Amino acid sequence: MATRKLPRPRLSHKSTLAQRLAYYSQPQPNGCRLWIAARNPKGYGHLKWEGVVWQAHRLSWTHTNGPIPDGMEVLHRCDTPPCIEPACLFLGTNYDNVRDRVGKQRSVRLAGERNGRAILTAADVLAIRADSRGPSAIAPKYGVSAVLISRIKHRKAWTHI
Repeated sequence: MATRKLPRPRLSHKSTLAQRLAYYSQPQPNGCRLWIAARNPKGYGHLKWEGVVWQAHRLSWTHTNGPIPDGMEVLHRCDTPPCIEPACLFLGTNYDNVRDRVGKQRSVRLAGERNGRAILTAADVLAIRADSRGPSAIAPKYGVSAVLISRIKHRKAWTHI
């Protein structure tokens, strides 16, 4: 016979912040504690506490460590947006966050055809570079500016090709 999962007991409206954080999260074998309730499109949990909607990881940090200083952000060591485990969280500036993202190669660079606004293809770029005519003569064929053609020929645009 299959076992049935019993429903969890409901939270009281008088529950403490610690109880709510525990109730709406689930420990993982890797040490993270994942938020299992409401999340935003980027995967960060959120919870209304004392009339304010908080990101769950920021609320967890505040509950464990106190207020977040002005100009600081709560960052994830584990790079897992729904994680609220205090051991996975640390304070840093926006610059620290960007540097961490770049260092871990999580920045998305939409170069060339991967960029949704690209007019040219890689084949077009190779043809432009091989064309001996000047930028003004080439630009109308591709529907782009002569400046872009010049930048492509001088390898200042589409540098990945």
